[in-house]
Amino acid sequence: MKYIATKDIPIDEIDATDRLRPLDPNWVAALAESIGKIGQKEPIEVVALIRGKKKYRLVAGGHRLAGCIQAGLTHVRAEIKQVEGDDFDLECRLHEIDENLIRNELNALDRAVFLGERQKIYEAMYPESARGGDRKSAAALENQNDIVSFSSATAEKIDLHERTIQRAVAIFKGIPAEIRTRLAGTTLALKQGELYQLTHYSAEQQGHILDMCLRTDDPVASIKIAADIIDGHARQKPTAADADYQKLYDTWKRCASKPGRRRFMESLVEMGIISGFNEGQL
Repeated sequence: MKYIATKDIPIDEIDATDRLRPLDPNWVAALAESIGKIGQKEPIEVVALIRGKKKYRLVAGGHRLAGCIQAGLTHVRAEIKQVEGDDFDLECRLHEIDENLIRNELNALDRAVFLGERQKIYEAMYPESARGGDRKSAAALENQNDIVSFSSATAEKIDLHERTIQRAVAIFKGIPAEIRTRLAGTTLALKQGELYQLTHYSAEQQGHILDMCLRTDDPVASIKIAADIIDGHARQKPTAADADYQKLYDTWKRCASKPGRRRFMESLVEMGIISGFNEGQL
């Protein structure tokens, strides 16, 4: 994109719909408080629209824009940019994706979504990369050699390891959108290894696994454990009461002296927990 100018523009003239990343309300609130105290420190990025009700389309800075709105501002500082390629929508989306990836503020789930969408755009812009080139012509072979693989090109641009990018794209392709929606905002969304483990199961199985991992009452600790429980290969993890009982029982067993056990039982009598005991119980 080509830089045109930086200026204050009316917020109500900006189209901020159709964004890949949902807004984090806590982050927006924090930005709004900061903006209210010291003003907007960093401009958003927009491109001018030729047609439609809005004059600008947001391409970077969704949280900053929302923070300005929540702070009660009517205008926002913005860098005005111009699309240079032939496909307006693709270039805007690519800029949105790369701006978020370069900032490195994404959790594992969001990064998978952005990289998965980036691969779609890459393959739309370079069809040969998706189909492997036409090996029947020398020209096509030359073109194929000129096209860098998606993971390699992206790794160079956003400073991520190729393996990380490949794993993230596999997560995007292996977890359906409805399951990703359920994962958003959870601790699992932070863990690339857990998300990748989830891709080994069907969409239906993923739903059942999340039922166990995301329940509020005694959630299962990991994707693998939940899957094993469903398959009958593992026991349900002990409840908190089971764990407390086991600790007390183990402590009692480790106390080998009868005087020590007697003193403990006597304290239970004094507290009224039991009415009495006999030596045979020791």
